[in-house]
Amino acid sequence: MKNLINWKLFFILLFSCVAASLLVLPYALELASVEDEVRVTSLLLTVVQNLIMFAVIIFFGLLLSKQIGMGLPILQGVLEGKNQVKEFISIIKPSVL
Repeated sequence: MKNLINWKLFFILLFSCVAASLLVLPYALELASVEDEVRVTSLLLTVVQNLIMFAVIIFFGLLLSKQIGMGLPILQGVLEGKNQVKEFISIIKPSVL
């Protein structure tokens, strides 16, 4: 069976998104000024919600990007063990300019 998406890339992106959302939580919980027992529940629900939401979004994003010929060439190259310096420079130059 042919792989729909690059699962290694999927899990790296999913981990990055969930980690970033966890880093925002202390600030968000402080703004909400909730009690300690509610904080634990809020933390768990936020993690589960973000995990599901980001998993769906990343899955369909990788699936659609593969179909239209777009992707993450630098990150995919790193995962495949290729030297991506030239690719990185070719993308950065126009972006900076």
